[in-house]
Amino acid sequence: MRQISVTVEPLRRSGSRLTDLRTKVLGMNTQTKESVPIGYNMVNPYLTVGDVSGLVEFLQRAFDGVIVRQIKQPDGRIEHAEVQVGNSLLMIGPSHVESLARSHDEHRPGTFYVFAADVDAVYRRAMICGASAWQAPADTFYGDRVAAVTDTNGNVWWIATRARPLGAEELQKRADEHWHKRGSVPVDQIAKAQRGSRADGLGMSEQIGTPPVGYKSVNSYLTVVDVPRLIEFLKGTFDAVVTAQIKQPDGKIEHAEVRVGDSLVMVGPPLVDSIIRTQDRHRPGTFYVFVADVDATCRRAAALGAEIWEPPAEAFYGDRIAGFTDANGNRWWIATRKEALGPAELQERAEQHWHVRTQAVGKSVTKSVLLEFLRSHRHAVEASQGEEGFPEAALVQFVVNDRFELFFDSFDSTRKVANLRRDPRVAFVIGGHTVGDARTVQYEGMVDVPDGAELEYLKSSYFSVHPDGPRRSRQRGISYFRVRPRWIRYTNFNAAPAQIVVFEGAALADDQAQGGAAASPYAEPQTLWRPHVEQERYFNSFLSSTRATL
Repeated sequence: MRQISVTVEPLRRSGSRLTDLRTKVLGMNTQTKESVPIGYNMVNPYLTVGDVSGLVEFLQRAFDGVIVRQIKQPDGRIEHAEVQVGNSLLMIGPSHVESLARSHDEHRPGTFYVFAADVDAVYRRAMICGASAWQAPADTFYGDRVAAVTDTNGNVWWIATRARPLGAEELQKRADEHWHKRGSVPVDQIAKAQRGSRADGLGMSEQIGTPPVGYKSVNSYLTVVDVPRLIEFLKGTFDAVVTAQIKQPDGKIEHAEVRVGDSLVMVGPPLVDSIIRTQDRHRPGTFYVFVADVDATCRRAAALGAEIWEPPAEAFYGDRIAGFTDANGNRWWIATRKEALGPAELQERAEQHWHVRTQAVGKSVTKSVLLEFLRSHRHAVEASQGEEGFPEAALVQFVVNDRFELFFDSFDSTRKVANLRRDPRVAFVIGGHTVGDARTVQYEGMVDVPDGAELEYLKSSYFSVHPDGPRRSRQRGISYFRVRPRWIRYTNFNAAPAQIVVFEGAALADDQAQGGAAASPYAEPQTLWRPHVEQERYFNSFLSSTRATL
């Protein structure tokens, strides 16, 4: 974590004619204040954590945070919360559920630089609230008095009081002197000096202070591998402007501050003997960014190498959104507010959304039903990512165990084997081929290659369902794969209204016996469908009558 904070230089505003020219010629959607709803900043950090309630309480007690918005799940747990700290807004959601953030968004804590009126007092408050000390309050060469703590969800909070603003030249000069001095001190002494001692006392009445001009109360700090590339991405996607930076003796960027609209993002590299702490590793962030045009911003991000995993679409909570990941692993939700919803209407829409998706697993479709459906099928359409990035589909035969893990075989000469060895992510569609049965399963997971006794056990289960398995096993170049699920969606359009149920995260990790899934037999399907793709018109309507008789 590079705790550098510097005075922000005023931004030069472009004239309207120049702005129009950039928009028309370069396709740039220059962001405006009008695109940011009242109460938000352009860039709002999104924290995906295991204990949402615990983090909300920590922000309230340590930083005088105020809950301004929240949505609850059907079981009463917080699904999404928005907490205001000073003039900043933090969005928080739980991991391993289909939240307002991406359903596959795992636990992703963040790193932040928080300005306080009294760093020592706020440090003591954070410690009383259960945080772990990372650095005791100390004065720094760059003009701030700082301390650092880690909360119980793994978020790192650098707390600072600005003692003296420094100009760019003076800041770089002090940094150079600091590096020269640091190079002559043993590393163990530096670490000892940085650790400091645990603070005592209460000091529960101090408030988060007004941040220096150009900063927010809470400023995200991204520790990334390729700092210049991230800066160029922010410039090209969000019209960002670098307002300050410090360089290392070899000329590499040690710390940069980048203004995105009304927000400021701090950036630094990992794994260097940096100005502050070498313990910081690669820590990308997740953000919810308000923009004037979601579709145009999405195209700009894609042109700069971002992976688009959520194409532009309308969300039930009133925003048009899209999602992508940059080359450094930061995740960006971009949004345009289409409807301003009050708390009651927002909660009502959320409940309607969950009702349609039957998100409360077990109320409409149990895991037993899901497992029974999977075991009534023998074949699935598998999709993996080809070498050039395009999806490639194939037909496979499979079995499924009580943990919803799929097991299948394939020959080494096939595209899918090469794809899966390069990228273990895989998806399947199961069902949908029987006329009159509008039930399907979409399945996403990660493959691995079992061995030893585990492999033999899986093969015996596979052979019991697929009689041609032993014959195939004796052929050269056969490989076996197991798939561990991350996300499964069961869709039943036979029912009215339709049943659409998502199983993921904790819903998949729970003891399967609780839902009766473990007791589900691997019964023969009513109609055993065995595909013969070369002959079957249902799959290949272009076959000639002569070819069909082969």
